[in-house]
Amino acid sequence: MKRLILLVILITVPLINYSCLNNDLNPLVTLEAQTLPITIHVEHAQNAAIDNVTNYTVQLDNQAAIPYPNVLDAVCSCIKTPNFVINDTNAHTIIILASNIWGSSTPFTINFKVTIPAKVTNGVLKVGA
Repeated sequence: MKRLILLVILITVPLINYSCLNNDLNPLVTLEAQTLPITIHVEHAQNAAIDNVTNYTVQLDNQAAIPYPNVLDAVCSCIKTPNFVINDTNAHTIIILASNIWGSSTPFTINFKVTIPAKVTNGVLKVGA
């Protein structure tokens, strides 16, 4: 089977900050949400034409994997995954595979955690408020 190279370049989450703790090829991304739930998707580069990618598959945590087409988005000139809704402040994992007629690529994994920063309300520090 031909090895497919998949490069994930961006996690898009509206109205939050994010930081990345680089751990070689498996970084931990921290997303600071203002409120929950949040909606996220991943944007990544398209594989080279020689890889003959027919589709990609994305999976959040232990949910069912979702296939999506090898079609460039007109706005970002990238491939976008379907949206996911995150309802909690736990650690999560996204796994992306590229597929062609010979099989699937090595999984590309993104580990991230969602936090809600503390804020002061009426002189009281509230965590996750």
